[in-house]
Amino acid sequence: PKSALRDAVAALELDRGLSSAEDVATEAMTEIGFKDPGIIQKILEPIGSGRILDPGAPLILRCIDRWVGEVVDNYLNKQVSENQLPLPTHMPSDRYLDGLDEETRQAVIKYYIPEQQFGGTGIVSSASECLDLMKKWEEVFAGAEFQAKRKALWDRPMSYPARIQETRTVVAESLKGVLEPMGFAPGRPGLSRIVKQMQVFWSNDKACANKALDLEEMADVSLADLE
Repeated sequence: PKSALRDAVAALELDRGLSSAEDVATEAMTEIGFKDPGIIQKILEPIGSGRILDPGAPLILRCIDRWVGEVVDNYLNKQVSENQLPLPTHMPSDRYLDGLDEETRQAVIKYYIPEQQFGGTGIVSSASECLDLMKKWEEVFAGAEFQAKRKALWDRPMSYPARIQETRTVVAESLKGVLEPMGFAPGRPGLSRIVKQMQVFWSNDKACANKALDLEEMADVSLADLE
């Protein structure tokens, strides 16, 4: 039924007036497990807008496969409210890897695009929040425990790249009490996520930029290198 639904969605994206394709989509959703006609109609509403099918590659259906899969998973598993539909996403890999089976596709993507570790869900949304956060970092960096780890690290002979890697680990471990309660993942993935967000404010806000310089001096590392 999922394949039939995918093909029907593709046809409706190209021509919303195809009543036969809508009938196929409705029947496929019913077979998949959608019992409420109102939900089925809600899912059909955005189809035909030209946003689900990749307009630059209308013969490639990977984007529709992904959207259909998310609709089915979300609605049948009650992961979203009845008023929400997943946003269509178009990826370059959809075009370049068309025609490959799923196992081969994933193997190619994994080989050429290293998997990024989950950094959590935390968000730094303003310059003032960034500055308040950096003040908490300052308290940690000024502590005897962090300074002892920093000194021990610099006393060890190692290459610069290796020192950066070790510094990231030390900073991530030292800041876990600040970052994890905010929703950032433990360790370096969470640190990388928050540094990437804070860089925006370091570039655009003078107070944040000045505080970043203070932190760099205390930690003996460029904060941008912590990403």
